Parts: sequence; structure tokens; C-alpha cells
Amino acid sequence: MNYEALYKDVEVLCRKCCSNHQLYQDLTQEVMMVAIKIEGLEQRYEEDRHSLFNYLFATAYKMWNFKTSGFYRQNKKWLDFETENLEDYKTGDSINYEKELEELTHSLSEIDKKWLEEYAKRRCSINKLHTDSGISRVAITKKLDGIFKDLRNNK
Repeated sequence: MNYEALYKDVEVLCRKCCSNHQLYQDLTQEVMMVAIKIEGLEQRYEEDRHSLFNYLFATAYKMWNFKTSGFYRQNKKWLDFETENLEDYKTGDSINYEKELEELTHSLSEIDKKWLEEYAKRRCSINKLHTDSGISRVAITKKLDGIFKDLRNNK
């Protein structure tokens, strides 16, 4: 059995499973440990490779995503760092968004402010603004680009 070829195939599976995270090599090693323990691995690798890789991908997925897996507890738990019990955790000054918005838009005309308001109401979607108003997407895009350019220049 060519374990190097199997390792490379499993490495590709693990990269995809964890979205090319820096821990993909550790995950690959854990999945290889599982693969080596499979009875008839050589035969399954040669004859039924598809189902073998489905099983190994499912194994990698569970190791990566399930908080009850040993891999998760050993390697990934620090990624889910919680700050609930930190006594010395200090929060910064809260941001007054209305004041910030007013400072940004003070130089805009009332029409431009209305454009931004309508754009924000539709969750910054040009398509929704087009659907609701009937104005062409090109015209909306040009108008909003001009407004954003003015905001950048007046900063």
C-alpha cells in the first residue's frame, strides 16, 4: 500500500474540511490514524476509494466541527476563547454612532442624506433600492459612488 499517496489525498480532504486553516496538518495526522486502523484498508483503497474518502471526510468534518471530539478539545478549543470570566477585561469608550454619522454627513445635501438613508434601510442593497424605487441600477450606482466619493474627500 502506498501510504504517501493516501496521505496526500487525506491532506486535500482535510484542507477542504477546515478551509485551509493552519491546523490542517494536525487534522490530517489524526484522520490518518483513523485510516490506518480501518480493516482491509488496502483493498478498500484500491476497489472502493470513493466510499473510503467519504468516510474519511466525514471523520475529518466531525473532528473539526464537533466540540465533543478529541481533536477539537485538544487543538481547537483555544480558538473559541470566551471572555466571560475575565476580571481585568476593560471595555473602551462606547461609540456614539449618531454623532459619527452626523460628523460624516454634515457637508452633504439633504437629497444625498436621503439617498444614504434609503440605501441603509435596504441593508445596503442596490438591487432592493432598484426594486422599490424603479430607478435603474446604473443610476443608483453612479449616485451612491458620487456620494461616497464626497464623503471620502470631506473626511
